[in-house]
Amino acid sequence: MSDHAGRIFGILAALAVLWIVVYWWWEPSSPRITFDNAPVVEPVSAPLPREPVPEATPTWATLPPEATGPETIPAQPGGQGAAAGGKPESSSIAVVPPRFREYTVKDGDTLEGIARRELGSSRYVGAIREANPLADLDRLRSGRVIRIPVDPENIQGKPVDPPKTEPAAEPVPVEYTVRPGDTLSGIAKRHYGSVRFAEFIYEANRGVLSSPDDLREGQKLKLPPKPQ
Repeated sequence: MSDHAGRIFGILAALAVLWIVVYWWWEPSSPRITFDNAPVVEPVSAPLPREPVPEATPTWATLPPEATGPETIPAQPGGQGAAAGGKPESSSIAVVPPRFREYTVKDGDTLEGIARRELGSSRYVGAIREANPLADLDRLRSGRVIRIPVDPENIQGKPVDPPKTEPAAEPVPVEYTVRPGDTLSGIAKRHYGSVRFAEFIYEANRGVLSSPDDLREGQKLKLPPKPQ
């Protein structure tokens, strides 16, 4: 029995090998299963953090402050609201501009000595310093040119009150003496240039004339300014 079983096992093993060879040698109608085209899945990594980009600094912020000298202040519109009727009020400020002259430092000069000699008193040392804001006046060197204010009380412009204008005087009536043959129309024509002002003369002299024809030689009439 053992020999018979061995032969059967050998036949089955040969059939299995033959089946495997035939399967791989014969191409079936359906495609073989391969793993060549399988997508490759790469591990996903977290994005790297971005460094913050500094904001651009405006050009004007990097510029040095512009040095400004004394100047005359022009008239500016008033900032106190609007006058009646919605029109803005305006005001003007008169300013006396500062004036300066140059001075060349000499050997042995001090700021107090320059103020005393050029401005009459050493108390004007501060005025000379204000006139030379960018200069180091604690170290005076011979030959250096500095500015001396002509008026030590006026370094940056001195505001003054504008001259007050007197209001225009109201025109006064002209006194007219009636002459022989005068009429209100004739007087109006000569004085105002038109006879249509005869009624105007009459209304202005109601205390003297009882009617437009009540003219007598020697009467004093008031001729008011011509109405606009």
